[in-house]
Amino acid sequence: FARYPDSAGLGGAGAGSPWSSSPNPASTGMSPAVGPRRWGASAQYSLISFEAGSLVHVASLSGSRETESWGCWQPSVFGLTSNRATTKDGLDFEWEALSGEVQWGKKISSKTSVGANVNYLGSEMDFDLGATDVTTSTADTWGLRLGVLHKATEKLYIGLALDGQYTPSRTTTYDFMGLGVGTVRESDTAWALLGRTGIYTFLTKDLTLYADYQLGYFTDDSGTLITHRIFAGLDQTIIRGLYARVGTVLDVEGNVSLAAGIGLAPSERFLIDLSYQYDMFPEIDPEFGRGDTFGLGLSVLF
Repeated sequence: FARYPDSAGLGGAGAGSPWSSSPNPASTGMSPAVGPRRWGASAQYSLISFEAGSLVHVASLSGSRETESWGCWQPSVFGLTSNRATTKDGLDFEWEALSGEVQWGKKISSKTSVGANVNYLGSEMDFDLGATDVTTSTADTWGLRLGVLHKATEKLYIGLALDGQYTPSRTTTYDFMGLGVGTVRESDTAWALLGRTGIYTFLTKDLTLYADYQLGYFTDDSGTLITHRIFAGLDQTIIRGLYARVGTVLDVEGNVSLAAGIGLAPSERFLIDLSYQYDMFPEIDPEFGRGDTFGLGLSVLF
């Protein structure tokens, strides 16, 4: 899930991107999202509409502050909520979450920057059968992301980001069928490790290419999952202040997701980004159906 619509319009690619909406925290040090007074603020909203009927709303606020000695700091908060809708397996689903993060990036030379992101997400998921509770799950996800970004030539950036997550969770399963087994409470801990490398390069003066490869390793008490994904996107300057974006994601199962977006810059200090993503979450298609994701972002630089 790409929270910033400019990145979402590229399919989420951006490990080599120099822009601070990139999934690589080192980009915050390479090109901070700040104006001449070294301040910036942005708001984002995303709607994920699933074919089975679930609607997920995500709203976030981000700020940027560049300092002379300590690099650039980019704190963010976001909240997530869903409606109550029936999944394809017949259960009603609801979800809510609250998250916060602090991202830091700094140039360590004229061509290289490093960065780090510390984040937390607390969530609750409920599955019901009509008026009867089936399961309630709560989880706390703690994450750390590290990155490095290098300007190899005037037209090529190369980046690497490493992400680790720790998620203790608690699930309550109710005796919704009346079998007399009572309420069952279980605890589990999931670990996730992700590595992403990518490039950002100018194909022409007005056309840039983003391309990433991501390897993911996930494990909990139920087993282990290893994933591979390729992200790619193009950003075309139409005229000064107007940008068109397209992107795609290919996973190890052969699923293909698509994305598109538009960026508007009425002035150097005000930015508007719109995005659309098609079937970005194929792994949950069996329960929720295809997902369409719409994004809107507004940024002001001071």
